[in-house]
Amino acid sequence: MDFKALRHRLQALREGQEADSAGMPPSVALLEQLVNDCTDPDLRFELFEVLSSECLRYGELSRRVEHLTQNVAERPRDPVSLSMLADALARVEGREGDAIATIDRAVDIARQDDRLVRYALTSKARVALDLDNYDALEEAIAGLIEDDGKLRAEDAPVENDFVDRIQRERLDPTLLERFTKLKP
Repeated sequence: MDFKALRHRLQALREGQEADSAGMPPSVALLEQLVNDCTDPDLRFELFEVLSSECLRYGELSRRVEHLTQNVAERPRDPVSLSMLADALARVEGREGDAIATIDRAVDIARQDDRLVRYALTSKARVALDLDNYDALEEAIAGLIEDDGKLRAEDAPVENDFVDRIQRERLDPTLLERFTKLKP
């Protein structure tokens, strides 16, 4: 699949057409059809990512959760899929507990499989901040500090783009200081 061409087609749909009678944006409808027609698991994962972003663009939060739940059903041990679902759940009122449970599952699986641990912990920090859950944020930052220096074939570097969102008086200052000194 040519994703560059797909992005151009989505842009044209966004600019030129209104939602259908059910209120469905045409770009979301196209992506849903592409996902439904696709049989390649890796390509489906990529399409779910694009579909998730498109649902978010249009405020289709419940639809986004539905699609990412389907993605997790197909990839139940994938920390990236679980992290994306946790992010989506965190944006839906009343699903905060599900968001934390899902991101904790992503972290547990990442640790068990020794892959994408920093990615999952960083995602947990972001979800925790979105939910104003400083206990979960502290767990995530402590986990990132504990993981410092561990090399894996598949993981992300240490990221700290979320630090400026932290209300410093609500977090152990020593923990935050140690985290900000980590090297990417």
